[in-house]
Amino acid sequence: MRKKVYLFISVAIVLTMLLSGCGVSNNGPVDSTGKGSATTGSTTGDTGQKESNLNEPGALPVVKDKVTLSIMLPQVGTALGDVETNLQTKEIEEKTNIKIEWQEVPTDYLNKVSIVFASGDMPDMVFSGAGGDVRMNKTMISQLGAQGLIHPLNDLIENNAYHFKKVMQELPELRKFMTNPDGNIYSLPSIDDGPHIQFQQKMWINTTWLDNLGLDMPTTTEEFYQVLVAFRDNDPNQNGKKDEIPLSTIKSGSDIELDGFLMNPFILTPSGVNGYGKTWIDDDGNIVYSPMQPEYKEGLKYLNKLYAEGLIYKESFTQDMKTQQNLNETGDAPVIGAYPAMRPGYACNLTASNRWHQYDSLMPLEGPTGQRITDNNLYLKYNPNFVVITSNCKDPEVAFQFIDYFYSEEGTVRSILGREGIDYRSAEPGELGYDGGQAKFMQITVDTSLPENTNVSWGQAFPTYRPVEF
Repeated sequence: MRKKVYLFISVAIVLTMLLSGCGVSNNGPVDSTGKGSATTGSTTGDTGQKESNLNEPGALPVVKDKVTLSIMLPQVGTALGDVETNLQTKEIEEKTNIKIEWQEVPTDYLNKVSIVFASGDMPDMVFSGAGGDVRMNKTMISQLGAQGLIHPLNDLIENNAYHFKKVMQELPELRKFMTNPDGNIYSLPSIDDGPHIQFQQKMWINTTWLDNLGLDMPTTTEEFYQVLVAFRDNDPNQNGKKDEIPLSTIKSGSDIELDGFLMNPFILTPSGVNGYGKTWIDDDGNIVYSPMQPEYKEGLKYLNKLYAEGLIYKESFTQDMKTQQNLNETGDAPVIGAYPAMRPGYACNLTASNRWHQYDSLMPLEGPTGQRITDNNLYLKYNPNFVVITSNCKDPEVAFQFIDYFYSEEGTVRSILGREGIDYRSAEPGELGYDGGQAKFMQITVDTSLPENTNVSWGQAFPTYRPVEF
């Protein structure tokens, strides 16, 4: 009996070896979804080691043989039309040799993200997008990391980063900003280091109107009031109509609050995200909430005066950005004299016309007590937790090197500015940027009503790195 058992085991071993030999393939393993793995490839030499499908960090294409990756991202707040047919999608898939399976979520994004992680049916990557309402916060990231649902990026940064390493060298505080309490980095940010981000509170004023009325830039709250009165009464757009709106804003957006720029002359009232606006720390280390201070009440009296005299547009508290843009763009002349916003595009279409050239930002105004101040948040340049690689991703190295490309100048410029020679051009000597220095690129006005000028870029849907000189 014992001999029969030995014989059976011997035969089984031989059959296993034969079957294993017959099953060897030079095409490498394929996962259950049919996606090729980054480690697939032919065996090399006598060692039997598989040749990596992944090219060197920073090289294009990212992989030798096409790989498919899945991405979940919010539809709201991106420049994408149809992401499947977007021109940049086609270009990037060809450039990287990576096919993207898109999972766009039109509404209730963060709730949908939570459901996906709870179910375990995650895509390879999850993007947050540029808006605060679709951004994963640090608590959520830490919890997902502790549960093993997202991939730690420390080793990937060390071994697979090329462009992102350069970014970290330029921004030495970035590593600390990204690191969680457990010592791991679980997400990458999108970065905009321009002064329009660090100094977000601005008041844009129509300098053509000032010139038409022979007025100087206002420097105090009283002078600003007098300018608004002149805008209301003296036909500064010179179209013979009483259609001027001295001061307008919208119901939501970046630094569109009337009690932001115009409150600082009375009391510092900083920008903020995730509910931390209007809060700051004084020289003694005390946390100050501006709306609880008596100076804030004085600022409210000033704003009430502007509204009572018809200097603030009554629709400011219900209209959105698109409505305000149309209001200012559709007539025979601009109708808005001033508006608070982080960027001039909140009341002008930057690509459809040049009306935004009439607007410049005011210096911080001096208040009744002589205060002239604005907030400067060095960390606002980081749009945190922009992208994570989930634990379901079978090729995290491929996913990381795919993401890494967008931190290059080429990747960022294509996403943000669009097509060279069509949507933007290199700046000529003497053309200035946001910081008052020599500009690097200049946008070109295109007719966005034409089909060939729509759905051409990803905008802020993907991470980017925009340094000061961008």
